[in-house]
Amino acid sequence: MSIARVTADVLHVRRTPDLADNVIGFLHSGDLVERPEISPDEAFSPIRKEDLAGWASRKWLTTVTSHQEYTVTSPGLNVRKDPRKAAGNVVGQLAKGDVVTADRTSADGQWLHVSKGHLTGFASARFLRARTTHKPAAHSTSGSTKRPRWFEIAKHELEAGIAEFQGSRDNPRIVQYLKSTSLGKPMNQNDETFWCSAFVNFCVEQSGRDGTNSAMARSWMSWGHALKTPKIGCVAVFFRDSKVSIKGHVGFYAGPSGPGRVKILGGNQGDRVSIQSHPVSMLLGYRTL
Repeated sequence: MSIARVTADVLHVRRTPDLADNVIGFLHSGDLVERPEISPDEAFSPIRKEDLAGWASRKWLTTVTSHQEYTVTSPGLNVRKDPRKAAGNVVGQLAKGDVVTADRTSADGQWLHVSKGHLTGFASARFLRARTTHKPAAHSTSGSTKRPRWFEIAKHELEAGIAEFQGSRDNPRIVQYLKSTSLGKPMNQNDETFWCSAFVNFCVEQSGRDGTNSAMARSWMSWGHALKTPKIGCVAVFFRDSKVSIKGHVGFYAGPSGPGRVKILGGNQGDRVSIQSHPVSMLLGYRTL
């Protein structure tokens, strides 16, 4: 058994190693999980984190190695003499940006034994980011191709095949989207509620940024700043019926789609998370932070 760190912003855990199978839980960037040294599947790995056990994509799991350097991501990270939260076991504190060396992981995978100078003890793995060496990116005359984190999260949701359930049942993932807005009951418990803005709010909030907290698509016209030329991953707002109507649609710009049309990755498109073509003639604006 080895310990692996989640590198995706949101990682789906499935019942079986099949993209078409049910999502039974979610992991987040920095989470540590247990997994076998050898997996019978090349694309997926069996994982366990506390009571959550299933299969997750191997490309978003990185094995935690001993004597690896980590950067502290939280201000005032406590270092404890043993891997548990308890009164009296704090032996010191680390500051945000400090670099530490870890030599082992706790049995449950939630703590790393770290050292910095004379300070040694266990710190929460959630607030420690593995340091890696990246090659400098090649210069591009077309500008940066870096995608916003919220767009990567949206793509994970797309790959998960999130869609409304038929019948009276409600997809709990869509309900989770709705709860990222100010909607109250029963609207935020029903996947029949218009949820395009909720989906965008969820993705933006999961990336660590503030959304609009509104289920109204047009609320995004006052978020961030306007773009004259769209960039992949920026928020695109459209009107429905007419420009003066309160109705609208919102999603993430995913590229051109033929003359006068653009591709939008969004929620509540065909009752699911999907990429669909929309006319530029109905565009209200592009927004980003």
